[in-house]
Amino acid sequence: MLRRYDLFARDYEIYNPVNPKAVDWYLKHVSDPVLELAFGTGRLMMALAKAGFHVDGIDLSEAMHQIAEKNISTLSSAEKERIRRHKMDMTNFKFDAQFGTVILADNSICELKTPEMQKACLKSVWNSLRPSGNFLITIRYHKPNEFGPEPKETRWTEPFVDPHTGNKVRRKVRTWLSEDLKIRRGAIIYEMTDKDNLTEIQSCPFETPHLAPDEYKKLFAEAGFRTKIFADYEEKPFNEDCQMICFICEKI
Repeated sequence: MLRRYDLFARDYEIYNPVNPKAVDWYLKHVSDPVLELAFGTGRLMMALAKAGFHVDGIDLSEAMHQIAEKNISTLSSAEKERIRRHKMDMTNFKFDAQFGTVILADNSICELKTPEMQKACLKSVWNSLRPSGNFLITIRYHKPNEFGPEPKETRWTEPFVDPHTGNKVRRKVRTWLSEDLKIRRGAIIYEMTDKDNLTEIQSCPFETPHLAPDEYKKLFAEAGFRTKIFADYEEKPFNEDCQMICFICEKI
């Protein structure tokens, strides 16, 4: 997915607009200072800084860093001073200070593709948290029968104009599950049309773990966390009709 973020980071905010309920949920649960893993375009870091929190953020994508830098430049001087960005791998990071809260937002946990990557990330998170600090994770929920081994494909999105190239861009997503139903595979397919009406197609494949909430809870417990699971940002009991799963993991 890093290739997609570097090639098409500029569409991230179009297809993933800020959810005010998500921001409010994080503000409700964070303790200063805060570390955000895979910070993307920096929007959550900015909201936290505006609320007075000190935030470190790590991300590997250079394109995301560039967009985040531009976004953060719109903040006041005091708010900008509360944010520090680092180009680091979330499976292996270390800071001198410990944090009150670590955040992994908006499905970014799915970038941890293997059990080894998941365990390495959780170890780094645990070591980076103060005693009883919390790890906040949000992930989109897919019902057990939503995908299967046969590919499913979305419709093309409405086109947008790429501000860098002037090309019209639209995309669709093809998704399927591995035979054992444990891995979600697919591709994000981009169609780019230039001013001369010449069209180019690029496909960015992806592969992510397909875990049930209880499997995540077991993973977090083995890493030294006590976990609460909620449906959506209203913190309703988990149910099959929810859109998001919110995990609050306390270091023990």
